[in-house]
Amino acid sequence: MGNCFQGGEMDPEEREARNNSKIIERNIRDEHEEFSSIIRILLLGTGDAGKSTFAKQMKVVYKEGFTDSELNKFKVVCRQNAIDTILTILMHCENENIDLSKERKRIDKIQNCEALTPSIASDISKLWNNKALVKEFYTSRDIIQVTSSAAYYLEHAKRFSKEDFIPNTEDILRAKMRTTGIHETQWVCQSTNFQLIDVGGQRSERRKWLHCFDNVTSVIFLCALDEYNLVLEEDNFTNRMSESLSLFQKLTACEWLNTVSWIVFFNKSDIFEEKIQSRPLYNYFDDYEDVVEEIIAVDDTIQTDFQCGVAYIARLYKESYRGRKSMYTFTTNALDTDQMMKIFLAVRDSLITNSLHLSGF
Repeated sequence: MGNCFQGGEMDPEEREARNNSKIIERNIRDEHEEFSSIIRILLLGTGDAGKSTFAKQMKVVYKEGFTDSELNKFKVVCRQNAIDTILTILMHCENENIDLSKERKRIDKIQNCEALTPSIASDISKLWNNKALVKEFYTSRDIIQVTSSAAYYLEHAKRFSKEDFIPNTEDILRAKMRTTGIHETQWVCQSTNFQLIDVGGQRSERRKWLHCFDNVTSVIFLCALDEYNLVLEEDNFTNRMSESLSLFQKLTACEWLNTVSWIVFFNKSDIFEEKIQSRPLYNYFDDYEDVVEEIIAVDDTIQTDFQCGVAYIARLYKESYRGRKSMYTFTTNALDTDQMMKIFLAVRDSLITNSLHLSGF
């Protein structure tokens, strides 16, 4: 008796449809295996914590730098950074009635410029040599809403304005361009595929983060150590470190992220070390001295003001942590390429281990 399920020879259309179906299934399987082999790192933190600087460092170290298109983009950004910085400082000086009357002609040219020409750059450099302006900048830099690289932009304005200007690595790392949307960087480190997902840190950007939470291996959260006495640019009122701690607590408690490993970079350590000499933490945290005394009692290797300050802030984050897995911490300067390479190699093994656990091994 013939097989009741036998339908004879397939016609060409049926054969093509079955072959296409097999190809699609194989492609889906291959894509799933490839996706599963990638360690996906979500980069989080508030605005200006250094997330994009870290992402750029990974390109410097593992992707042999930047394309011509990217260099051209950063050329524009560096030039605009110089203009925006001097305009912000001038606005502050005007609000504080700083006497810059002798610089009126230069100020008018800069306030009405459309691009960083050599002439405008020369005016910026001369203003940056004005003793009253420089004194006010360094006296009030905690309340002037400029980036930590503000002085760098002004010192290099003339170089930025040259027609043949090509940004070097430090220019690119310091170039400040607000991150909007989602940016991915992929690289291979010792046969392991990594994907870094960088998202904007400003409040207006955070509603987009939810789309990045699926299939994350680990989270790297950046905290800017120097922000303990700064306020948000968005509202000019909320303390930046308080905002960072609140965000950190909410994210680590999030059901999509509290089962992955969290790595915290206490960033801008170089600025912090300098800053606490004139603006010590005990002026801003009532419990600072008592907590530091407890910390030293447990770990007598913590001795310097810098070590005590980092340990105190690290405790704030550990107390706010709501994740289920261990939290790893590193003190970083995201502008230091050698240091960031060493730190990434140090965290790489924990990333791989966590990826294996998520895969069921």
